[in-house]
Amino acid sequence: MTALMSEKNLDQLINSLKTEAIDNAEKEAEKILTDAKQQAQQIVQAAEKKKATVIVEAERESAAILEKGEAALRQAGRDYSISVRNELLDIFQSLLEAETRKAFTPDLMKNAIVKVIENIGGDVELTLSPENAKELADYIHDRLKSSGKIVSIVENNSVLHGFTIALKKEGWSYAVSPEEVATALQKYLNKNWINILKKEA
Repeated sequence: MTALMSEKNLDQLINSLKTEAIDNAEKEAEKILTDAKQQAQQIVQAAEKKKATVIVEAERESAAILEKGEAALRQAGRDYSISVRNELLDIFQSLLEAETRKAFTPDLMKNAIVKVIENIGGDVELTLSPENAKELADYIHDRLKSSGKIVSIVENNSVLHGFTIALKKEGWSYAVSPEEVATALQKYLNKNWINILKKEA
């Protein structure tokens, strides 16, 4: 009887140990499964967060590239506009010089020289190109002979067009030529042309 009870107790003990081991194994399995799910969820969340960060960064980089492209396009437009404006001003300057040179006739020079001498008076030295010195000298002396104004005329090969007038006692001289006139006009007219071109642009 004792031996039989002992055998039953042993079976119960074994069964109890088995049940406890199974329960513990199931609990451990559940814990492992729960931990694995939590880890998987954390990995997914981290991936989603990283994905969002990558998208934001990509959008920022894309906007920066687009802005740089637009800025480069605007700068290219400004550069082209300035280039065209400068070319137009160069053409205008060339035309102005050519037209001024055509307008600088011997008759114009005669009248200009006489007017200048009549206004400044004194002992005037006039420097002319050898090409037109004699014709201009005869005319000037003839026009001024009754005024008593003294004019000494010098020929100089460096004077290609126009003339140079000087008051030596006063210590000054002034060159009048198509180039000088065109430059003076250009300084004034260029500002107006630039303003016009700016308005058109």
